[in-house]
Amino acid sequence: MENIFKNKRRINKTAMIITVAVLFFVVVGEYRFYQNRVVKRVFSYDELVNLAREAAKAENLPESIDYYREAMSLEASNNQAKSELATVYIKNQNFDEAIALLEEVIKTDESNSFALNNLGNAHRDKGEDDLAEKYYQLSIARGNIDSVGNVVTMYNNAGEYEKSISILNTLINGGKNDDYFLRLLASSYSKSGNETRANEILAEIE
Repeated sequence: MENIFKNKRRINKTAMIITVAVLFFVVVGEYRFYQNRVVKRVFSYDELVNLAREAAKAENLPESIDYYREAMSLEASNNQAKSELATVYIKNQNFDEAIALLEEVIKTDESNSFALNNLGNAHRDKGEDDLAEKYYQLSIARGNIDSVGNVVTMYNNAGEYEKSISILNTLINGGKNDDYFLRLLASSYSKSGNETRANEILAEIE
């Protein structure tokens, strides 16, 4: 008889422990759900852009895209997030999405050389060299030197050295004859196999 009572007490104790454990996990689960769904942190535009930049820097492109989209939902007319998101789209090979965003930026800010340069990058990576050159040239006309290196590299990588040389000579003859452009020109001549002309240009710099 005494053993029966002991067994019942042991069973009751075990049942109580199980009940408490179940209740604990239910309460913890509900609290986490409340934290994640009810008291979800609301970020400002600037915070979202910073989070997007950090994610892009860490090569977490899908997360970066999500943050930029959320930032744009707060400030739809702000070209900053559009331009930066387009850069991430290009890295993620979403070229059409990048081009669409950058064209929106250019419609409201035709002098935005950053967006023009990125349009060149998007068309270049999409294999549309003629369109890429068009936007690089527009960007160069607005003072973006990065576009010069981009268009020259694009044509040199394609083995179209004469195009690179022609573009650089036009710029240099137009007054942009500093060392940077001359070195690019020398490099283009060298890659084309004309080491003599390349050395002549380098001698002028030195």
